[in-house]
Amino acid sequence: MAAYQCLTVEKEGACDVVTLNRPDRFNALGRQLVNELIAYFTGLREDYKTRVVILRGAGKAFCAGLDLQENNDEAKDSSKKELGAGISGSLLFQRRLVEIFRAMRMAPQPIIALVHGACCGAGFGMALAADIRLVTPEAKMNVAMYKIGTTGGDMSISYFLPRLVGTSVAAEMMMTGRFMYGPRAVQTNLASELFPNQAEMEKGARQLVKEMLAGSPDGLRLTKDCIQARQLVKEMLAGSPDGLRLTKDCIQARQLVKEMLAGSPDGLRLTKDCIQARQLVKEMLGR
Repeated sequence: MAAYQCLTVEKEGACDVVTLNRPDRFNALGRQLVNELIAYFTGLREDYKTRVVILRGAGKAFCAGLDLQENNDEAKDSSKKELGAGISGSLLFQRRLVEIFRAMRMAPQPIIALVHGACCGAGFGMALAADIRLVTPEAKMNVAMYKIGTTGGDMSISYFLPRLVGTSVAAEMMMTGRFMYGPRAVQTNLASELFPNQAEMEKGARQLVKEMLAGSPDGLRLTKDCIQARQLVKEMLAGSPDGLRLTKDCIQARQLVKEMLAGSPDGLRLTKDCIQARQLVKEMLGR
């Protein structure tokens, strides 16, 4: 198993218990933690021994979001080119963060997020990317990005949140940055179950894992695939039938153009000349 600095991964049979382990920073997402999360979740795609994942935070919070202090320190140091500085650097790092959520959705294992304390910004996005969310009463979730001058739609939140709670509640959270606490999270279908404390939430998660593991390994993986596929089909069918057909045509056309441009410019022109010449010869010989 890979050695992590900011994550702990404990094996409980076929279940991985993954803990964000920066309690002194409320598990805020710094560069090292982001890289480790991407590496872990990406690795799950070919991992057939791990069948379920529990995701939780050490200390007093699930995840307080982006580590703004580290981000600011990196931006001030012009020698650190990975994050860069200013808007362009922030956008590059944001794209890196989104890789976490994409890897979580692509992972074939169900992911159960245990949310307690602060769950903000990118941390909230990570909880939304899980398949199941369990909460305690003091769990507090918000779209923190709106509070610091960026949009409420960052970190995949504009995709996941409306699908879970509906557009009205999603708009309320995304346009105000208000906190949603554990009890309301269950009322709005953001979370599956409310537990009185972390210890009881841990027990509830293990019961879920037990029931999941009682079924077929392939059936569990394929069920997650089916849920995602049904959502995708639903979204496709919500649009215009002609628009859907033309979109596919456009994708194929763009791919064809890309392949054409990958070759020699003169070769492309001469190939077209050859095709036309062959057609002309064929017509001459047919007369």
